[in-house]
Amino acid sequence: MRINIFLLTFFLSFNLLADSETESQVSLCEKEADKFGNGEGSDSISESCLELFAKLANPQSKKSTLDKKVSIIGYRNLLIVTSNLKRTLIAGEYTHLKHVVALSYDEKNREIAVLEDSGDILTFSSVITGNVAPLRMIRHAEIEGAADLAILPERNEIAVLHGPKKELLFFSRLGNFHGREGRKNLGIRRQVQQVEGESLTLSDSGKELLIKKRTGLSRYQLPPVKTQ
Repeated sequence: MRINIFLLTFFLSFNLLADSETESQVSLCEKEADKFGNGEGSDSISESCLELFAKLANPQSKKSTLDKKVSIIGYRNLLIVTSNLKRTLIAGEYTHLKHVVALSYDEKNREIAVLEDSGDILTFSSVITGNVAPLRMIRHAEIEGAADLAILPERNEIAVLHGPKKELLFFSRLGNFHGREGRKNLGIRRQVQQVEGESLTLSDSGKELLIKKRTGLSRYQLPPVKTQ
């Protein structure tokens, strides 16, 4: 009995120590990312930090195209973009990246939409990288606490999955909190209730949203695109 208690205490202590060391490493890597491209010669991030962030990123913040030619990994305050075997980074003060929760890649427009822990959605070019400001930012009180998002390029929309509220929210892809008054376009376009899930993906056909939950996969049929 005493041996079992000793072993349990040992493993708990070991895990706590490992977690503490990992968090310490993450903190140092975050500082590297914060200083990236600041004009003071900080134009690189160590390979060890890139590997650590890639390892710790959750599935919702790891996305790639079907042909695997473009992949994006997001964690904390860093985006790692790999395109045609060339790796580039989006990080630094101007990006306003703090804590990446999920991301989606828009192959048509070559843009990355990032869901932050704060609830903000930041959109970046996948071509213009470095310490760059977001192209657009969507901010709405209903987004805070959301789990995942998906860009719907043919509809110029962004779908947001809010697990705790069991909702699907649809916003304009071109909405921008920093846009001119009267043209920010931040309102909710559509709101679908009783949608359970943890992650969101646009189907290959672009006509459905695939919603993954613990018990399986559900599908939400998107309404037809309105034509002028």
